[in-house]
Amino acid sequence: IAGTAPDAVLLENASYVTVENLEITNEGATDTQRRGVHVVADGVLVQGVTLERLDIHDVDGDLSKDTGGSGGIQLDALGTSPEGRFDGVTIIDNQIENVSRSGIFVVGTQDDSRPPATEQWDAGSTGIVVSGNSLAHLAGDGIVATGTVGALLEDNTVTDGSRAGTSYTEPNAICDAGIWAWNANSSVIQDNVVSDMEFNGCDGEGYDVDYN
Repeated sequence: IAGTAPDAVLLENASYVTVENLEITNEGATDTQRRGVHVVADGVLVQGVTLERLDIHDVDGDLSKDTGGSGGIQLDALGTSPEGRFDGVTIIDNQIENVSRSGIFVVGTQDDSRPPATEQWDAGSTGIVVSGNSLAHLAGDGIVATGTVGALLEDNTVTDGSRAGTSYTEPNAICDAGIWAWNANSSVIQDNVVSDMEFNGCDGEGYDVDYN
């Protein structure tokens, strides 16, 4: 699949879908958002999505991240009333190379009122598994889980990331890390290998447990 639009593959409010064994590119303008695979839960619960054995490469686009950002695989839970949410998404054994900006980025909720991990958080996405993926030559982050409860990030390899990073002293600084979590509870990050992250004045570390 050679994408010519913001999303080469788009799953919107679609549950119990498997996307597998595809080669996906999305070359083009670098001043707009572009993604290889985009999974969206807009005001609904999306369940049972599997992305496996995908060869995603040469995804251009701008350097935006978070909700709607550019990258190889992007999950976006949208809406606040009602809230979008994911339950049971498996991203496994994919190869992602030469993408702008993120490799795999999960936005599990638009709710930033996360409670302590000892309390239930109904708005957070659950059952997120990112395992056995190989990512290389990334403009920004490798694997990011935000807005999740109990996300499992394991047995992944991330190399040569944060290539477009800029100093935190610059306006709109571009800060990226290999594998990290933000606004998330009870994440498990284990048995991964991260190497050759670039340091351009902001972040650039292999692993990060960020604020909120």
